Amino acid sequence: MVGKGFSLLEVVIATTILVAASFTLLQLLTIGHEHQVRAERRASAQSLCLTLLDEQHAGIREIKNVEREGFPQNPDWDFSIAELSTSIPGVVRVRVRVWEKQKRDSRERADRATFELVRWIRKPRGDRQ
Repeated sequence: MVGKGFSLLEVVIATTILVAASFTLLQLLTIGHEHQVRAERRASAQSLCLTLLDEQHAGIREIKNVEREGFPQNPDWDFSIAELSTSIPGVVRVRVRVWEKQKRDSRERADRATFELVRWIRKPRGDRQ
């Protein structure tokens, strides 16, 4: 008797292909989500870094060395500021570095977000070297 449907072997092969494709797509979605989270953390670090440099450039924040300090509005982040001399009188290089704090209950993460910017800034007249 000749049937007009699919054989059991065809159904098993089709199901195997569907499961394999679904598993591959799930892995791609997971990897994509991890990259999205990492990019968001790096963007946050960059924004905080730029904010600190802009505050110094505008004179809101004093240009001085800071070894390690936290952000009151962002408790998950720390920053450091280094004032570096230049050969130009009255101009300093300001290096700002921002990084995520280590969570107390987690192991050291290799992908912890950090960001560093250097900007040359003219010191106020009273602070010139």
